Amino acid sequence: MDKKRFLYSIPFILLLSTAVTGWFTTDYLGKKARHEIMAESQASLLALSIYASASFTYIEGAVKTMAGSPWIAPALASRKDSDISHANSVLDRYNASSNASVSYLMDANGMTVASSNRNSADSFVGKSYQFRPYFQEAVKGKPGRYFALGITSGKRGFYASHPILNRPGNVIGVVTMKKDLDEMDSFFSKYPFCFLINPDGIIFLAGKPAMVLRSLWPVDKAVQEKLIASRQFGDKTFDAVMEKEIADGAEVTFEGNDYYVSRKAIGSDGWSIVLLTLKSSIGNYRLIGVLATISLCLLIMIFSGVIYSTARSREAIRQSEESKRQLLQAVGDGIFGVDSVGRVSFINPAALRMLGFSGEEMLGQNVHDLIHHSHKDGSAYPVEDCPMHASYTKADQRYVTDEILWRKDGSNFPVAYSSTPIIEDGRIMGAVVTFQDITERKLAEDALRESESRVRAITDSAQDAILMMDPEGLISYWNPAAERILGYTRSEAIGQNLHTFIVPAHYHEAHKAAFPIFQREGQGAAIGKTLDLEARRKDGKEISVQLSLSAIHMKGAWHAVGILRDITERKLMEKEILNLSITDQLTGLHNRRGFLSLAEQQIKIAERNKRSMLLFFADLDGLKWINDTLGHEEGDKALKEAATVLRETFRTSDIIARLGGDEYAALAVDVSEANAEIFTARLQSLIDTRNNQENRRYRLSISVGCSYYNPENPGSIDELIASADKLMYAQKQSKKNLLRQ
Repeated sequence: MDKKRFLYSIPFILLLSTAVTGWFTTDYLGKKARHEIMAESQASLLALSIYASASFTYIEGAVKTMAGSPWIAPALASRKDSDISHANSVLDRYNASSNASVSYLMDANGMTVASSNRNSADSFVGKSYQFRPYFQEAVKGKPGRYFALGITSGKRGFYASHPILNRPGNVIGVVTMKKDLDEMDSFFSKYPFCFLINPDGIIFLAGKPAMVLRSLWPVDKAVQEKLIASRQFGDKTFDAVMEKEIADGAEVTFEGNDYYVSRKAIGSDGWSIVLLTLKSSIGNYRLIGVLATISLCLLIMIFSGVIYSTARSREAIRQSEESKRQLLQAVGDGIFGVDSVGRVSFINPAALRMLGFSGEEMLGQNVHDLIHHSHKDGSAYPVEDCPMHASYTKADQRYVTDEILWRKDGSNFPVAYSSTPIIEDGRIMGAVVTFQDITERKLAEDALRESESRVRAITDSAQDAILMMDPEGLISYWNPAAERILGYTRSEAIGQNLHTFIVPAHYHEAHKAAFPIFQREGQGAAIGKTLDLEARRKDGKEISVQLSLSAIHMKGAWHAVGILRDITERKLMEKEILNLSITDQLTGLHNRRGFLSLAEQQIKIAERNKRSMLLFFADLDGLKWINDTLGHEEGDKALKEAATVLRETFRTSDIIARLGGDEYAALAVDVSEANAEIFTARLQSLIDTRNNQENRRYRLSISVGCSYYNPENPGSIDELIASADKLMYAQKQSKKNLLRQ
């Protein structure tokens, strides 16, 4: 008797265990759905913030480079038409290469003196923007950044400014570049509820245009008045979208739906990006857990009822069947039983409702004549391969996670079902089938796949290379722009180590030292920064790139996401501008700026290595006579000829320059004082050879003075030039005295 009671208690123990397990499973599925929403939200927010930060950083970098152009400062200093024209040319070039709206140059009082839109009806030239914060910040000597509506155009834009310094280091003006946000509007429209907001919650960019220039939460009246007075966002008040300020990780109800909030700061001035992600999939996941628990409990109860009925009298069987019928009617999952030849022996109302049949139409009929089911792709299979058929013919228990059931009216719906054989005394008596309509779960899965497809579409259409590295540093994502910029296809890049794949060797050691820290903490010197680097294409060519790296924590490990932009053309432009700033255009020698810069470097090297040098100061004699008598074209020819003689006199390692007018200088490095006569003799020999040529219209004559740099008693470059200039002048005077005699 005790043994019998124990056997009867087993189903209740199983039910209790199943209920407890189902409780924890449902809770786990809810948490899993929440984590997936958080991961999806953080990934989307990361894509938005990286795109926005990279766009703003690129404009700031272009403005900084433009501020260093040698043509900008002279326009402020002289205000000559030629200098203004040069400045306008620089503004036009940078504005076009950066795809900016307008670039303009202001003096120290905020008055615009040059602008890329100077020929437009809304030209900035002659207008003062002294009141703008980006000007006020830059005129203090710091780079400025600012988001605002344009005073002239009324368009939303990002403003980046940089101070212009004169040689002593004083601020003499400000250069500014404005970037309209039309491209960013298009990017943000991929996400219905994403916002770029200022520290007070004013929406400057949004996935829905109707929300632009409203406030995400209520703004204090005093703050509203201050913003309207500044004209930063126009002259209208800001209607609040939500009741209070929202923070990262919060959950809010908006327009009748529940959302998860992700918020990330961009820059250090309080601006941030906010993204709202729908939470509906959490309820779907929990519903799956509840339905699975109920189904398993029902399966245990039905199976226990079948076993129990074999040991009871007919009356007990009748009572059991009545109890089973009432239970089946209350269950939401479809349940039916078949005998050993596949005829339907019982079916609950939920199954009839889902399949569209009546009980009379199904009971006693072969299950395969009524219920058609197929693979999830719609393809049918023979009855012999059916999981239900295997249960009542082979005592094979099956659980199918994703299949299609067809209704009486010809429509279908996705299901997950279990088929359990009923065995008595070693004989197969039939099977019990329990199935669930998983349409909601499939919709949730489709929504997740759609979200992943949307993120992939954004990255695939990006003009910049977007790539991801796994915790081992191997490339796990490679978008089409990466193929175009670096030359490797996706199949060639995936699984490769980025730092040995496209990065030149001189970066490898730094990466090896920093990589363990990144794997452990997601930190590193390059994380969260924008760097200018060299990369190696598939064809072996090295290109200049700008790389922004971010860390993201996924599946318990740190991954790196990078956005890479080809800036080779910009670097070549900067190099060209630098060469123009240190080269004399007539002779091709260094100009005064280039000579002084290189000479000061050589003095530091000579002082450190205890090496001596000679500085020669030369002057072309009779240039005024040549210009006045033979013409300036012949004078330019004489200046070029003097430059050629100096090149032939000195070595390629020496520094030769035209300092201005008819003055030249040469710095002979790593030579003793005794070498001065060798150089002057060689110079005079080359001059004599040229003067002995026939049909010359003038005689070439160069006066030279030489000073000696002693590493034991070093002097400055200015002192060396002054000493050599004095000796040169003495030689020139002696030549004039000889002519008088």
